[in-house]
Amino acid sequence: MKRSALVILLLALPMMLGSCRGRSDPPSRQPEAAVPDARALPATLPPPTAPATSQPDAVAQPTGPAVTAVTWNILFARRGTPEAIAAAVGARGPDVVFLQECPPPLAARIAGFLRLHVADVGPLLGPGESIETAILCRVPLRRVGLIREQGRVFAVQAIATLGGRDVHLVCVHQKSTHPGSVREMAETSALRMSQTTTLLEATEAMAGAVVMGGDFNEGATSLSMERLGRRFAHAFSQAGHGSGITFPDFAGGLQIDHVYCTRDLAAVDCFVAPAGLSDHRMVVARLRFMRPQPETQSDE
Repeated sequence: MKRSALVILLLALPMMLGSCRGRSDPPSRQPEAAVPDARALPATLPPPTAPATSQPDAVAQPTGPAVTAVTWNILFARRGTPEAIAAAVGARGPDVVFLQECPPPLAARIAGFLRLHVADVGPLLGPGESIETAILCRVPLRRVGLIREQGRVFAVQAIATLGGRDVHLVCVHQKSTHPGSVREMAETSALRMSQTTTLLEATEAMAGAVVMGGDFNEGATSLSMERLGRRFAHAFSQAGHGSGITFPDFAGGLQIDHVYCTRDLAAVDCFVAPAGLSDHRMVVARLRFMRPQPETQSDE
């Protein structure tokens, strides 16, 4: 009997010890902080201090000369006469006009109505080569050139002196996308991406300010346009108002016509003119140089 009681005690001992280890002593009470006597407090408390906040840096405002640029795909003047198109453009008081689907003879007629200079591209075209982009300007244009991709001219460039400085002007008409097979649409998209690469390479070699406008057949947030946006400011994104739709004939409307400029300029206003005379709408961008033209030293 004693032996059995001893065995039971040995078996129960580990459980008894574990139960003891599982218990914890009650937490000791910390002395409560003394409440200060109200008579010891000052009669008035200082106002609460506002949390420190970081102020954003002031955005630099353009203070230099203004340049008004217009871009418009005029659909070969099929919906309006050259004179009517010129009147619509002239009402915007442009310094620079970028026209697409506008062959040289049509560009010359419109420039004549507006009394603007036109980039002479005739001597630059090869045998059988055509062009549908034109630059018109209120001052003479020089160093006219063509930009090609896969053997097709899709842009024209020139230099004009505006606001007392040389400005590179580029008029662009990238490949259109017509509804078709998935393969055809993929091919035209790839071609526009290649054209964007060519544009970036061409403009990289241009020293100074660049203003570029045209029918890019891409939205401002597309991959190819985002590549342009890394170097250029998008006028409508910067200062646009209104819907921004430039191609209303497509279901829902698209914004595929744009004005871009280098960062030494900034858009102070940009809007899309009412529809009419073409399947595209005119984009009007009012740009301004970031800084005034430095004064030149007199020879006297």
